[in-house]
Amino acid sequence: MTKEIRGADYANLALDVIKNIKEEVERLNGGPSFYFEKMGTYVRALFERFAPFKPKDRVMLVEDIPMTDTNYGWHRCAHFLKKGETALVEYVDYNDRLGFIADCIFDNETFKDEMGNLIPVTNRHLFSISEKWLKKVD
Repeated sequence: MTKEIRGADYANLALDVIKNIKEEVERLNGGPSFYFEKMGTYVRALFERFAPFKPKDRVMLVEDIPMTDTNYGWHRCAHFLKKGETALVEYVDYNDRLGFIADCIFDNETFKDEMGNLIPVTNRHLFSISEKWLKKVD
């Protein structure tokens, strides 16, 4: 299974790919490696400068996450996706519609079964949350 790559990791992977391409192109006496390298550097700089949080940052929900559809996958998690809940940022990505997005692991994740019982979660899930719902905490 291929590892999913997100956020600033794209920039690092791009730079690695560019390095390999550059080595091959230089063997062929020239090519666009300068521009590929610049693009990877720009992407990394944008994430480092403008992302409101970074991997390993602590964040907190600034509002309850609205649950309008009972068939939605997060519906049984609505009890902890509430204002004030804290999480650890695992990845950061960007989306033209939502802005920066943090893949978060919530501290108090539990699952609510059909009977309403809270079930502990042994393998934490990643919840992709838009920057508009989060703020960085110390």
